[in-house]
Amino acid sequence: MLVYSKANQSSIDRAVAKARKIRPLVKIVGHGQFDVKGSKGEFYRVSFAKVNGELAIECGCRGNADHNACYHAASVAPLYKGQVQARFEASLCTVCHKIPADGGICEDCQTGQHDLVLFGGN
Repeated sequence: MLVYSKANQSSIDRAVAKARKIRPLVKIVGHGQFDVKGSKGEFYRVSFAKVNGELAIECGCRGNADHNACYHAASVAPLYKGQVQARFEASLCTVCHKIPADGGICEDCQTGQHDLVLFGGN
């Protein structure tokens, strides 16, 4: 497992460059989980998770086992970022786009408290 904040930047840069060059086949397995085709045709499972508040990336390849950034993870990092953004946006109030306490429509929108702001009232 590679903790992103502790990764060597040159290792990350090399992984990103290789991912851009190779453009491997990617299969989305679920939120934060992807299967990425390796150079010899095998698939590696790449998983993203928060560990002690930091982003951790796990891949079954040899490079990640040595705690280096691998091109498999670099290939799917933008997809993971998109998944996180989509989940965040889906959790916002459908009226005012603030974060409600329990999902759906926030309490202020339910009680009409935002009417003054949303519709230009006093």
